[in-house]
Amino acid sequence: MEYQQIYITQDENVGGLRYTAGNIYLVEKHIADQLIGEGKARVAEYVSLNSHKQEVNKAISELEEEVQRISKNQRLAPEAKKDDILQLVKEYDERINSIQDQYMKDIDTLYRAAQEKAITINIDDKFNADKARQEAGIIRSEIEMIPSLLVAAETIQSKLEFIDRGTARELLSQFIDVKRALEEKGKNGQISDSLVRITIQNIYNGLKKVADDPVQVKATEEAAMIKAIKKYEGDITKPYRTLVNKKYSSRDNIRV
Repeated sequence: MEYQQIYITQDENVGGLRYTAGNIYLVEKHIADQLIGEGKARVAEYVSLNSHKQEVNKAISELEEEVQRISKNQRLAPEAKKDDILQLVKEYDERINSIQDQYMKDIDTLYRAAQEKAITINIDDKFNADKARQEAGIIRSEIEMIPSLLVAAETIQSKLEFIDRGTARELLSQFIDVKRALEEKGKNGQISDSLVRITIQNIYNGLKKVADDPVQVKATEEAAMIKAIKKYEGDITKPYRTLVNKKYSSRDNIRV
């Protein structure tokens, strides 16, 4: 059966199992394909990181082969065999630690690259700063002239369907003032603080969605995924440590 490691971007239930956004899962390939196809997950694997995992597996195989060679050496007494195996494990410990260190460095490199892309603003060639400021100013004037918070919120939400990214970014740059004006309308209309907060947050989220560059959105998501990989898949030495602890941690549990 084929499996795929994925990062969940939206909560989902499949076959009675819940997959929570922000987490890494190893799932059957058909489930991965379904979630990825629905835009609720993405592949959480990198060739560079997988190569380090393969190095660990290769080291495990080679260690076992060398232990077998030592164990079958009839010229060595049992205690001498154990000494050689313990020395061999020390050498492999250093090799595994080196692989782990490079793995973590590669994760950090991938994360920094995604973060840098996420905060880089790509200005469209057709972007007109003066027009964006003018459009944002007109929208703000409309908001100021509307006494009701909820009507003002509906006005902004309706304009989100038509404004361009530049105008949305201009409004976001002025959002502290927009927020203050909306809070004042909520206070004058005797609207509960919780409803005011929810309304303002929804407006902010809507503006952010329009303002965000698709490349930035994907890069932000990728950065979060790499962070999750580091959290849940940060230690790739576990198979090796499990083997050593079980069979080669001391003279007493070495069988020759």
